[in-house]
Amino acid sequence: MEVESKDVSATSTLTGSQVNDAEKARASLEAEHENEQLEFKFVGTMKWYTITLAFTGLIIGQFLAALDATIITTALNTIAADLNAVNEVSWVATGYIMTYNSFQPLLGKFSHIFGHKAIIGMGIVCFIIGSAMAGFSPNIITLILARAIQGVGGAGILSMVIITISDMFPLETRAKYLAIPQSVFGIATIVGPLIGGAFTDKLSWRWNFWINIPLGLVALPLVLIYLPLPIPKSKWSTKLARVDFLGTFVLIAFVIAILLPTSWGGTTYPWSSPIIIALYCVAFVFGIVFIIIEWKFAAEPIVPLRLFKNYNTSLIFAVAFFQGSAFYCWIFYSPYYYAAVNGDSATISGLQLLPLLLGLTIFSVVSIFSLPLVRFYNVYVILGNIMVVAGTALFSTLDETASRGQQIGYMLMVGAGLGFSLQVQTLLLQASVDQSDVAIVSGLTQFFQSIGGGIGLAVLSALFTNSLTSQFSALPANVLAGLATWNQRPASLHSLPADISGPTIHAYTQALRQIFIYGTPFAAAAAFLSILLIWKRVPKSGVPKTEAVAMG
Repeated sequence: MEVESKDVSATSTLTGSQVNDAEKARASLEAEHENEQLEFKFVGTMKWYTITLAFTGLIIGQFLAALDATIITTALNTIAADLNAVNEVSWVATGYIMTYNSFQPLLGKFSHIFGHKAIIGMGIVCFIIGSAMAGFSPNIITLILARAIQGVGGAGILSMVIITISDMFPLETRAKYLAIPQSVFGIATIVGPLIGGAFTDKLSWRWNFWINIPLGLVALPLVLIYLPLPIPKSKWSTKLARVDFLGTFVLIAFVIAILLPTSWGGTTYPWSSPIIIALYCVAFVFGIVFIIIEWKFAAEPIVPLRLFKNYNTSLIFAVAFFQGSAFYCWIFYSPYYYAAVNGDSATISGLQLLPLLLGLTIFSVVSIFSLPLVRFYNVYVILGNIMVVAGTALFSTLDETASRGQQIGYMLMVGAGLGFSLQVQTLLLQASVDQSDVAIVSGLTQFFQSIGGGIGLAVLSALFTNSLTSQFSALPANVLAGLATWNQRPASLHSLPADISGPTIHAYTQALRQIFIYGTPFAAAAAFLSILLIWKRVPKSGVPKTEAVAMG
């Protein structure tokens, strides 16, 4: 087993020895920024209650942003019926994911310019405004717009929590502090459908958004007052001069151009439609233009291309992309499986995700406490991803006669795999780069994971729709007459006569199996790439309490 011992943070410039105008501007801005470095804070000198209150604000924000990505999964059918928007309701999820993916890599870089606290505060404010708009939405257009605003806020929160904690504590002691937000993220993502189902069944789907307002109003002052991060004191003209506005515009355009056709393909438009092909071509052009801008023209690139010369960094970005694709398959479609196949209500369908939650939480803690003994990050990353592959593949074999024990067991296996891999993977990434790059690579990893989830969800949704349409075409005429109603509330199938419910439930089961059959290769790709990572040892503990931590 080969273990990398060389300094991976030392990277050469992309343009070799030739210094162009962009590089001169970049050097000038970096020199100016070095003269404005914020004072260091020492973890050992922070009062315990300051750390506790600041952490509480961060964790509440993390919980809200992660929760909102999945809380509406069990409410979409009700929203579609209430707002008379069956064809447009998927945009309630897509709108959030699209703006979240677009702004996440941008805000990680902007935090270097405007300060961590400013970006987190902006994220919470956007999230509160978007939640209020969503809760009071009179129509589907307003709701989609509100979800887009929430996505911007979610990007500001989620991208900054991990970055902030990584800047507060050294790598040797960082794992136990990262364990809290990582566990909260997993818990919120998984209990989202449960909470959403309970609100939808007992109160109103609008409470899925209203609940964010009071919690956001608690998190905001805690972050602004107690988070020990000063805001850079340089002039606004200096800060704005450092922003890569052209790269920002092109990156947002690229993300939108890639997600739109992926979401529409096979549902709104055929994959061979001119508009789908044209949008993919536009996305390709924007992607090339963005690379050129970051390489040749940006004084401070949003995405420094030199990071991709780091072997482990590039591979972990790819692993994160495929992990996101597989993970969203579980979060969005397993509740639908339980509603259609088992006849569970929205609340009970959400509860069925608890094995995934327990596996993720328990094995995340196990990985952190056993990591100093095992001493290699890669063991957990590889083992965890393999467990996700196995659980997803086994779940794809289930039919309408599957026992609850099988369903729980396979879901628990996936949760355990995610618990082993996700948190330790973040530490492996951070151990592979210099501390000055931790914020950027952490943000980019979340970006690739999220965009992988968005693309994977869109592809799997199209496959599900096409498969369900194919299955329905073989059903008798008396069954087809009620499909519109049953599609909105699949659990109602179990109250129908057996001659109708039997073939219809079978059709749903076969279509849902396709989701997990096609989700398995995504998980397998993540597992294969994780095996190729260079092995890294865990640093020895014993860092002095006066370890300096760069704030801002």
